[in-house]
Amino acid sequence: MIVRVSCWLSSVTLIATLLRIAALLLVSSAVAAQSQDWLTHVRGLGFSERLSEIRSVSQLPEARQRERVPALIQLLKDDDQSVRITAAAEIAQVRAVAEEALPSLIENFRQPDGEEGMEYVLAVAAFGEKALPRLEQALGSGEWLVRTRACDATRKIRPKLYRDGECKERAS
Repeated sequence: MIVRVSCWLSSVTLIATLLRIAALLLVSSAVAAQSQDWLTHVRGLGFSERLSEIRSVSQLPEARQRERVPALIQLLKDDDQSVRITAAAEIAQVRAVAEEALPSLIENFRQPDGEEGMEYVLAVAAFGEKALPRLEQALGSGEWLVRTRACDATRKIRPKLYRDGECKERAS
C-alpha cells in the first residue's frame, strides 16, 4: 500500500513538474513572439485576423501600445483601405501614447474616398486640443480636400471656433 501511494505521489509530482515546464515554455514562446517584428507578423496574417490584431492594440498595457504606434503609422499607408481605416481608429483609441501619429493621420486626409476621409477626421478629432496646431497648418494646405477635412476635424474639436460655413469658406 505504501509503495502504491509513493508511486502515485511520484507520478503526481512528475506531472506537476511537466506542467510547470510546459507553462514556462508557453511564456517563453509568447515573449519571443512579442519581440518579433509585429508589423511583419500583422502583414502575414489573413484579412480578418489582420484587422483583429490591429484592433487588439488598445487592449495592451500602455507601454506595449506605445511600442506598436510606429507600426500603426506604417499601416496607415497599407494598400488595403480597411487596414488603413482600422489602424486610424486604433490610433484614436491609444491617442494618449500616439501623438506622433497626428502628422500621418492628417496626411491621409488626401485619401479621396469620403468614408475613409471621415475616419481620419474622427481619428484626428479624438486627440482634441492637441491636434489644433497641426490642423491649423493643414487649413493652409494647397489641397482643397486636406483643408476641408482639417476644417471638419477642427469643428469637431471646437464647434464654436468657426461660425457655420466660415471654415468651409476658408477651405475653398
